[in-house]
Amino acid sequence: MKTKAAVLACITAAALAAQTQPSAWPAHTAAEVDSLLAKISTYEIGADPTPPIQFDELVEQSLSSAEFRKTIETKLLQFLQSKATAAGKEVAFRGLSLVGTNASIPVLAPLLTRVETAEMARYALAAIPGAVVDEALRKSLAQAPNEQIRIGIIGSLGHRKDTKSVPALAALLAGPANAEPAGAVAAALANIADQPALDALAAARNRASGQVRDLLAEAYVACADQFAARGEKATAITVYKEMIAPGEPPMTRHARIGESHQRGGQGCPALPDRGHRVG
Repeated sequence: MKTKAAVLACITAAALAAQTQPSAWPAHTAAEVDSLLAKISTYEIGADPTPPIQFDELVEQSLSSAEFRKTIETKLLQFLQSKATAAGKEVAFRGLSLVGTNASIPVLAPLLTRVETAEMARYALAAIPGAVVDEALRKSLAQAPNEQIRIGIIGSLGHRKDTKSVPALAALLAGPANAEPAGAVAAALANIADQPALDALAAARNRASGQVRDLLAEAYVACADQFAARGEKATAITVYKEMIAPGEPPMTRHARIGESHQRGGQGCPALPDRGHRVG
């Protein structure tokens, strides 16, 4: 997962550089796309990486042309529905993470719940803005075939701050929970950070115990931090007071919370970077 994430990050960074730094990129044709995809269709991990690298570069160099981006998107969607190798299709998913639009959703959404494609399909889909993607992710959450796929979808919903997913996320905390999935849900709710998300974290924390309660407590404070950051300090201070009350377990953030409260909410701690990415 980390390797794929690193590849996506590098490609995205290069694409942004291509968009912000004028350069004389060569023009490309649909025939070039077809030629490279034909080579990539049989690509396997460990084989000559030249065709995938060339294709990644072609996508990067073509981002400034809306017309050619559409051409690439169409061809990549066809490629995903072909008999290409799994490694070859990963190249297509990477490309769609940069050029994908709502036209990609009908193809990518069903792949979210297939074990062999779930991770890369989510990376590509979650890079597309808009409510239709949020809806597809919410639907796939209920259909996820295993915990790891579910955790990935939860992370994407949180990163996208999808407020409509809060009821479904809160329901995942309603019963006994293991630390890893509970932590993913808690982090997602903390990222969404609306009042229902804060309330869901409070309710779940009150029911939980042990490590899960600690994870929920951390997310509860992080959620309050977001309220403070956007000026809703009264809500944040209420949470901070609750978390430093007698009987609460010691937390490394208590001193900062106490200092913030003593200053009347001025300089409330900011939400820490939790390392979420799109997807």
